[in-house]
Amino acid sequence: MGNAANELQTRIVWCQHQRRLAVTRDEAEGWQAEEAGLSDALHGVDRTEHWNNFSPSRVTRYQVGLRDGLALRAVMRLRHCSNRDREAAQGLGLVASTKQAGETDSSASPSARSFKTAG
Repeated sequence: MGNAANELQTRIVWCQHQRRLAVTRDEAEGWQAEEAGLSDALHGVDRTEHWNNFSPSRVTRYQVGLRDGLALRAVMRLRHCSNRDREAAQGLGLVASTKQAGETDSSASPSARSFKTAG
């Protein structure tokens, strides 16, 4: 989950930067709402009910941040699980190693190597 947290933090900082560059109050409030959604996703909180008291554009931006943050967490969790499964399979010898072109299989018996190169 560390990578997801880093990615979310980067996006939160980006929203803060965009808010400082905003020209209108509505634009700044939109970036603030998106930042709040990302922060809530980072902490596993959904405060949509709280944001329903604000303008529809701010509610939408909050939901965008929350949705994107939760999606990023889910993707990173899947990557972590996939990597862990791959490492476990490699440890058990269940994943074939990929050889480069021209590389020989040193684990094969001499007769097997001879057979592979014959014909």
